[in-house]
Amino acid sequence: MSVNGGDDDGVVEQEGLLGRYVRYGELLGRGRFKAVYRGFDEKQGTDVAWAKIDGNENDLTKEEMEQVLREVEDGQKLKHDNIIKYHLAWLDYDAHCINFITELFTSGNLRDYRMKHKHLGMKAIRKWGKQLLAGLEYLHNQDDGPLIHGDLRCDKIYINGHTGDIKIGDLGLSTLLERRYREKAESGDYSNLVQANKIMADVYCFGLCMLELMTLEPLDPTKQPQLDELLESVAKTPVAYNFVKRCLVNEGRTPTAAELMADEFFTRPEEEERKESSSMSRSKSQTLRSSMDLQGVGGGDSEADQDFSSDLNKTLGSLKGDQFQFRVEG
Repeated sequence: MSVNGGDDDGVVEQEGLLGRYVRYGELLGRGRFKAVYRGFDEKQGTDVAWAKIDGNENDLTKEEMEQVLREVEDGQKLKHDNIIKYHLAWLDYDAHCINFITELFTSGNLRDYRMKHKHLGMKAIRKWGKQLLAGLEYLHNQDDGPLIHGDLRCDKIYINGHTGDIKIGDLGLSTLLERRYREKAESGDYSNLVQANKIMADVYCFGLCMLELMTLEPLDPTKQPQLDELLESVAKTPVAYNFVKRCLVNEGRTPTAAELMADEFFTRPEEEERKESSSMSRSKSQTLRSSMDLQGVGGGDSEADQDFSSDLNKTLGSLKGDQFQFRVEG
């Protein structure tokens, strides 16, 4: 069967229950439990994401499949600007497969997008962080009690590259999540937090996402190599360092998403950050100048020395605030 639009040859691989959605053969991505294909909404004329969870490949019983379906259907009730929209879900008993359809973000996930755009200012990271917290605040304040994502990672967050808007995806799969953590013994205390339905787990994952955006180092809540070193690598921007540490280091009560949105990382005026960075640059310049004078380099107030000092200040001045690119080499 052929349609106008979709993938290159327009061949439909599957039709939805209501006849509104069709799935093409183009594979958009594959995770631990599901494969995601490009689909099409024939009523709205828009692309969608069509996910399939194969019960045979994942060794899921009929009862487990039905539980996963209920969880996915619960995701359809969520309505928030920073949460992926779920359109339709059903269980194909004959194929032993769950199908569910969501909105599609053509710029892909935030991890791949960040790796593609390596030179990124803190202003963009703050914007994304605030959107993530808005989504988490919504999830954690449901009428029936907190809804815990439990596996928030940058590759489960999706971005519209034209607007910078991001949405949290892969919600409502706690049955599969428990299996994932059982398979990863190194997840330790973190898996216990998730299974105990703790908000702390999502706050911790959020902190890892922010650290990944700052350092370009992919992080997983079940495995965090050199986490202390990564955290120290952002210490040159104290406001960012203190914010991420607040999420990752348990020093008593876990902050809520709303409390984190009120952190000075978001509220502190950028002009104040620029002033602090400029002051630090002048201090470095003066220290270097004094050291050079002690070593007999330069002639005090000579014209040549003044030119050198001017060039040095320009160089140091280029390292202001939002222009730092956080990266871990090696």
